[in-house]
Order: sequence, then structure tokens, then C-alpha cells
Amino acid sequence: VVLESPSQNAGPPLAPHFNAPLSPDAPPQHASQYLEAFGDFEQNGIRLNDYCINHLVTFRPMQQNILGLAYLGSYNPNNIGGVCSPPSMSNHGRQRMIGRNIGMATYANKDGQPILSRQALLVSAHELGHNMGSEHDPVTQSVCSPSWLDGGPYLMYQIAVSGSVRHHSMFSECSSKQIAMLISTRKSSCFHSASNKLCGNHRREPGEECDPGLAEDRCCSADCRLKPPARCSDANSPCCRGCQFAGPGTLCQRKSLLNPCQKDTFCTGLNDTCPRPANEKDGAPCNFGVGYCLLGRWVFVKLLSN
Repeated sequence: VVLESPSQNAGPPLAPHFNAPLSPDAPPQHASQYLEAFGDFEQNGIRLNDYCINHLVTFRPMQQNILGLAYLGSYNPNNIGGVCSPPSMSNHGRQRMIGRNIGMATYANKDGQPILSRQALLVSAHELGHNMGSEHDPVTQSVCSPSWLDGGPYLMYQIAVSGSVRHHSMFSECSSKQIAMLISTRKSSCFHSASNKLCGNHRREPGEECDPGLAEDRCCSADCRLKPPARCSDANSPCCRGCQFAGPGTLCQRKSLLNPCQKDTFCTGLNDTCPRPANEKDGAPCNFGVGYCLLGRWVFVKLLSN
């Protein structure tokens, strides 16, 4: 989901929306409070629990020059935080449940200037590593925090890495073991087999109410659910008009020049499905008299004469 402008429902001053308007001279934000604002699914309307992990990318400066923050995942399903975690009560006075399967990265430094693209990607990867159960690499173990002469620190180093060496884009042995432990113990309750379905591919598939692709759609949300009071999405059916079923008699498919033996098709008004086209009468001439219709297909006169 891409938010190109501040959210209309910015929320009260004591519980600001994560996408509230920000003045140019505003001070850097408190990272943990900002992350909680993103996790406030009641306020922002994002269905966080529909996804294993939700990651926010922003361009807002954070206090102490923090570039990323995430709730740490755990192999213990009773622990709160990280991948597939249930929500819990706010730690910053919001007086409601906050999603904990989240993380965030800002691509701006404390002065509001952009960080390097390579480092920005690594910040997001680092926070996703936390969500997946990896803590910071222990500096006391050289195998996981090698010196610069031995290749430099890995991705989960306690300070953001720049991407200047190969290790920066790799998980250390310590991180890999922690992530593997989480996956092993929580795979049955959290992870599912891969599916060919993909929300955002502009094809309405089983389990989806709509799918507008990557474009913003007034009828369909980014998680392929209809926005009330929508009954359909114009992006998925020619029998949908303004998020409602098109009236009976609305043309939804014209007779094709490639198959002139099928009639124009019209909506029924009962749903958003364009019916199958009816066939022209068998023997009806088509293609300027070159052929005739038979069972909804056109055949050459020569074939009929044989």
C-alpha cells in the first residue's frame, strides 16, 4: 500500500496517526511511539492480522538517528512480538490493542536527508530479521561478529550496516540458527504452503472478493476485500458500475470480429458476472457471406459443401 498524502483521519494529539500531516520544522519522532501508531489497526484500518509480517517504510526522521525498529519474533508462540504475533495492549497510552507483527524503517536520517539506497534496503532487511526471531549478533562471538580484517559485521549487527562489504547483506550463523528455530517451532501455526494465488495480480481468484491489481481502487482494498458498501469492483468485471452491479441490459461484451457467430452479451443485474454469449442461429451467414454459423462457430462455405 502506498500512501501518497496524509491520512484524513489523523487521530487525536495524544494518539497521532502514523500518517498524520508533518510540518517541515517538526522535531524527529519517537521511534517506538511511531511504531505503535502503525500497529494501531483500529485507528488506521489496516488488517495487520491478515499477514504474517507488516513492514512500514517511511521518510520521517527519528530521535537518536534511529533508522529502524521492529518487534522481536520468538520460537515460543506464547511470546508477543514478531511474525504471526497476536496483538497486545499499548505501551504508550493508546488504551487499545496494538499489532505486534510489525516493523518499520525510515529512509531519512535525523536531519531529514535521504540515506544511501543500499543502506535503506539493508535497514528493512535487518528489521525483518528481528521479526523472524533474530536478535543482534553478539559482539563477544567472533564467528558472528568478525573483525573488519575477517570480513566485517553481518546484517544483524547492532549498528546499521552500510553495505560496503559482503557480510553486510548476509545473516550470521547466530542469526540463521535463531530464525531456523522460529520457523521449525512455529511452521504449523504460522506458515502455510505456497499458493498460486496472489492479491494484486488483477485476477480475482478463490478467496478474493476483488483484485484491482497495483492501482488504487475505490471499490477494493489492498488486501482484495470489498470496501463497504461496494458489491463488486469495476476493475474486475464489465458488469460492475460504480462498485455496484450494472443494471440489466448493460452491454458487457460485444460480438467479436474473430467469432461473429456469438451475439452481444448483456448484464443480468443480479451479479457482476458477464454471462456467456448466446450463439447466432445455425446457418446464419457471417463474414460477409463467406461462411455460415454452426454451434456458435463460423465455418467456410467450402467446408459445408463437402
